[in-house]
Amino acid sequence: MRQLLNARDYREAARRRLPRSLFEYIDRGTEDELALSVLRRSLDAIQLMPRMLTGHAERDLKTLVLGQQTAMLVIIAPTALAGLVSHGGEVKLARAAARANIPVCISTQSVTTIEEVRDGAPGALVWFQLYMWKDRNLSRQLLERVAASGVTTLVLTVDTPVIPRREYNVRNGFSIPLRYTVRAGVDVMMHPRWMFGVLLRYLTTTGMPTYGHYPKEFAARLSGLRSRTR
Repeated sequence: MRQLLNARDYREAARRRLPRSLFEYIDRGTEDELALSVLRRSLDAIQLMPRMLTGHAERDLKTLVLGQQTAMLVIIAPTALAGLVSHGGEVKLARAAARANIPVCISTQSVTTIEEVRDGAPGALVWFQLYMWKDRNLSRQLLERVAASGVTTLVLTVDTPVIPRREYNVRNGFSIPLRYTVRAGVDVMMHPRWMFGVLLRYLTTTGMPTYGHYPKEFAARLSGLRSRTR
């Protein structure tokens, strides 16, 4: 970890550690990935201008976000399947957010449930990101669980009226729940640290990892639950 000095180093370390199908699911965009390249250019265009001799002995980045004080204007965005990158990954993200005193937003498509995140990181400022499902009653039940866990900030995702086409997922055979194929098996065995440190730990404790918030009766057809948002 001490040799990882910037975002490129961390990305390369993740590429080596994770199975290709999982890495590309996290790292890449959709279809021709034009939006991803535009986003990269927009971030590169941001310039931070240093100011010296301002009379401030210490930096203070604290700010209010939706009425909640945070150490800086940084929020850990909702990341689907973060729990596949590392065992209990969503809980680890929440613990890191608590140490940094910044919010962490848990995805509807997280491996770990909102209750488990709250129990595993009691000091974290946890938000929740919602994908509306076609069955509004199921969405209401999920939000009731979220509210009961003490979460008061909801982030609603509305940019997926049509499920995006990730062509590399099709080529890699990546799906949730994870399905065994010869190609996937070879991919996993080529990454033994991930196989033993993540996948086998789930298989020997909670079973094959999947979306923690989705009803079990829909485990075999998860994509059908996402709403068309109309």
